[in-house]
Amino acid sequence: MDFDVIVSGAGLTGSATALALHQKGFRVALIKASDPATSEGRFGHDLRTLALSPVNVNWFKTLDFEDSIFRYPVERMQVWEHDGSGLVTFDAHTVGLTSLASIFEHSPLIEACRTKIQNDVEVFDHTQIVELDSTNKSVQLSKGLSISCKLLCIAEGPNSLTREIAGSAWESQELGHSALVTLARTEHGHRNTAWQKFGDGILAFLPFEGNLVSVIWSLDNARCQQLLSFKDDEFAKLLTETSERVCGKIVEIDERKAFSLKQSLASTFCPKSWVVVIGDAAHTLHPLSGQGVNLGLEDARTLVNYLGNESMGFFNPTSLTRFAHKRRLKARQMLLAMAFFLNAWSWKRPGSRWVRNVGIRAFNRVGFIKHQVMREAVGFGALGSLD
Repeated sequence: MDFDVIVSGAGLTGSATALALHQKGFRVALIKASDPATSEGRFGHDLRTLALSPVNVNWFKTLDFEDSIFRYPVERMQVWEHDGSGLVTFDAHTVGLTSLASIFEHSPLIEACRTKIQNDVEVFDHTQIVELDSTNKSVQLSKGLSISCKLLCIAEGPNSLTREIAGSAWESQELGHSALVTLARTEHGHRNTAWQKFGDGILAFLPFEGNLVSVIWSLDNARCQQLLSFKDDEFAKLLTETSERVCGKIVEIDERKAFSLKQSLASTFCPKSWVVVIGDAAHTLHPLSGQGVNLGLEDARTLVNYLGNESMGFFNPTSLTRFAHKRRLKARQMLLAMAFFLNAWSWKRPGSRWVRNVGIRAFNRVGFIKHQVMREAVGFGALGSLD
């Protein structure tokens, strides 16, 4: 069986890539190893949420399914430090947008992708790539079938076996931190505002349904395990105090889950002349920025645009190498920026908090710099067009 593009990995990035390429008229195969694990809590919602940039939300609209899915807008964002005097406020309306991001439940968004894929794309289900044949540009599947293509796109996630088979090394840094996630019912609601506080780790509240907020709390591993053992009322009280009551009292807590945090980068995004690596198979970021999934979707959008603009000529090695080099450069810039911010907020030397707060207050006053940072974060800045 012969295809233009084989996409290996049926997560959000892989599924969206397959759908978009199908819309461009390419013959696409999608390899799906397994069904995703669900993480629905007691409130009946997925505990895992995604903050998608306006650019990526607009891209999903072109795939004809996004409007049917509930999403929750982030119109403002406030960032501050415990016991600090500095506060940064971002407002979408100051840069001509209705929102800085949209919060989606992970499972419904993936399910919407998969529903459309079943109708539009040939899916090889519950199988995975076990061998690559560069001479014939074909892949051997674990079920014994061999299929060929002009381009193989690896979007399998950070533990990608195909990336390893293709020869791209994985450079991963353990951060010694975990992300604790849950949903919390608040007394006063969120006012479509995302709140992020630096202190006992990095605590974020993201707007959700009604008075609910999605909680993402980055903590050192030992502290995270300790908080997982708290009773619900103990954790709710701690969350109320730590958040400084920005949404009032935390009145109810959903189940809590945690996952370890790493920053990672593939050694090459083009390990073979006909193979490209994108999304979490290519890079992983600390969730502080909310840019991990957006960077992966930017990989996908850029790849689709390259293919659509250059048609079959894209499949030459020079063009693919150029694409991979530019995307890896962008990912490396993001990783370095995140490492800088994490180190800056972890400084404990005398005077470090004063320096941070002076810098925060100055940044908040310089409108044109803050506006440019916002435009970069939502995907409309100069770096967002680096493709």
